[in-house]
Amino acid sequence: MSTRPEPAPRADRTGVPGGNGVKLQGSRLSIWLRRLFGLVILAFAIYLVHRLVSAVGWEEVRERLGEASLPAVAVAAVLLALQLALWSFRQWIGMRRIISTPPAWAVFLSLVSTAAANYMIPFARLVGGLLRARYLSRASRPRSPKRVYYGTVLFDQTAHLAVMGGFTLVGLVIGAALLDRPAVGVGVALALALGAVGVVAWVRHRAGGDGGVGASFIRFLERRAERKKGVAGSFFAGSETAAKIYFRLLVSGWLWRRSIVIGLGVFGAVVAAQWTVFYALGDPVDPLLVVTTLAIGMTAGVLLGTPGGLGTTEATMIALYGALGVDPVGAASAVLLFRGLQFAVVLGLGLPGMLVLELYGMANRRHEDPGQGPGPDPGQGPPPREVTEETAEEVKVTG
Repeated sequence: MSTRPEPAPRADRTGVPGGNGVKLQGSRLSIWLRRLFGLVILAFAIYLVHRLVSAVGWEEVRERLGEASLPAVAVAAVLLALQLALWSFRQWIGMRRIISTPPAWAVFLSLVSTAAANYMIPFARLVGGLLRARYLSRASRPRSPKRVYYGTVLFDQTAHLAVMGGFTLVGLVIGAALLDRPAVGVGVALALALGAVGVVAWVRHRAGGDGGVGASFIRFLERRAERKKGVAGSFFAGSETAAKIYFRLLVSGWLWRRSIVIGLGVFGAVVAAQWTVFYALGDPVDPLLVVTTLAIGMTAGVLLGTPGGLGTTEATMIALYGALGVDPVGAASAVLLFRGLQFAVVLGLGLPGMLVLELYGMANRRHEDPGQGPGPDPGQGPPPREVTEETAEEVKVTG
């Protein structure tokens, strides 16, 4: 009988959190059908924006855009960059509770880089979390497994969707009041209150604890990891680690309170940027109109899944501003300028950020000692605790 050691499973190129992941894709036909559906939605949304602006008049919109105040536009761009900085700070404080944290600038660049990929490529948001985890793992000192950072990315995405969902309902309440539909506003407000109570109760009593959903899901992954071998076993083991990190963060009241406060700042910066764009065009509007339109417009872009919400967000916002009584020319001009600034800021920061993170990751790998591991990063203070295969087992889901 041969004593030759069995070769380690080869790493795949899908970027799943386990490192040696398995492809979570259906048939090739279903993949292309989803892509085709996304492209059809994108084309229809762009056509709808064209029709909305054409009804106003492209010439009038071009004239209004030419009259924009450049200093005010610059302020709006800074506010959009501030929004991204606050967003990355929310993830940074979550990571610091569990794992070795990359430099704050690397967390920021990982966010804007994946946002840039989402703005350019259809369906990039499906792998955006995995891409962020890869960048964070490569930039950390000492280096921690990619699957560990994927757990923190999942929580950040959950917190973002929760905050944006709350703002969408608030926007519906304000919009109903502005359109003289108080009954609709009261109904949505009650739904918001009941939904918030239900989510908090579920997270506190069902997601955590030994009998909670989180613990049950982790035990399922543990059993699958023990039974499977090779690539599949590595995938389930990596998913187990990511799930432990995610559920530990999910039941942290301390982290949720700070995530909500920071989320208020994130959304507030976007609202301030859009209002500043209206001001730059010489047509300032009621901030409540901006809150309502942005919340609903951004949610529409997320739900329909076009790259960066392209087309769907613009069409929704232009239509809502018009329904709320904003001058059609001013509404179309402000939305197009605002969304153009969003793309410019994200791509202007994200594309160079990809290159910086790749170079920094390669430099990190060259400086690692294969025998003893990397040392502390000068100027960062004492190194945080590293999460490895062994220490990750100590992560528990607590209520």
